[in-house]
Amino acid sequence: MDADDIELLVGTARRVLAPGNPTALVDELADAGIAATAEVTAALLRTQGEELARSTLLDLVLAGADHRRDLRVVLPVPGRSTPPARRVGARLDVDGIVLVPEGAGTLLTHSGGEAYVVPAGMLRIEAAAGFDPALGMAAVRGEFPADLPLAGRHWEQVAEIAGRALAHELVGVGERARRVAMAHVEQRRQFGRPIGALQTVRHRLVDVHVELQAARAVLAAVDRADRPDEIDLRAAKASAGRAALTAVALAQQVCGAMGFTAEFGLHAIVRRAYLLDSLLGGADDIEFELGGLLAARGTAVAVPVL
Repeated sequence: MDADDIELLVGTARRVLAPGNPTALVDELADAGIAATAEVTAALLRTQGEELARSTLLDLVLAGADHRRDLRVVLPVPGRSTPPARRVGARLDVDGIVLVPEGAGTLLTHSGGEAYVVPAGMLRIEAAAGFDPALGMAAVRGEFPADLPLAGRHWEQVAEIAGRALAHELVGVGERARRVAMAHVEQRRQFGRPIGALQTVRHRLVDVHVELQAARAVLAAVDRADRPDEIDLRAAKASAGRAALTAVALAQQVCGAMGFTAEFGLHAIVRRAYLLDSLLGGADDIEFELGGLLAARGTAVAVPVL
């Protein structure tokens, strides 16, 4: 798809995501016969982040050939990056989350090198409002026998795809925070002029813009690579998470007390940024992990050209 096609697709996605039907975006892709290529899903996930929306797009991307309309992929609980299931004798114990529990008929869950398709009725699916109640995620817990049908993708592959997908969504959330900050500093006036005219504020806005552009560049480099290595993949998630967290921190600072009111709405952006960052390892944890990997290798990361 060329740039015009992507722009048209993004415009359609904004309209589809707005009503809040979490399956509408994937249904629209299926009806239009549009394949969920890396380019398409990257654009749509960034749009989803900007709109603070929710959809089953991540389930489609992670399930691949195993996807069906009622299938949801079980992810580790926030703060963990290990598979959500573990083998205990002839059974598997599950402790994870799904982001869109509505309409879930089957669950795809992973244990190390194995992936299982589990009827949703075998496990407990309970609302887990947590830090970001608007996301509507649910906790998935319980046990199932290890003789259920195996699926195609193993956890390592799913974790790589999920980290990249979440990074694109985080960039979108960060962009939403930057725009809120920009709009506020252009409108809010002190001593007869917009606070955006202050050099300190402008420098902070530029810093956020640079971090978001850098995260986009890292993601673009990873998307272009035929076989990106572990460091590149983890760096993409970390840079996107760091950029999003920096953007929401700036927005909170420049919006002042108004930004902490429910009416202003910034809290929803902050919560989404922190929640998405925490999935499959937050920026702080990944940066620490990357330091260890690089020290062990004795090499440095090549910086993408912006």
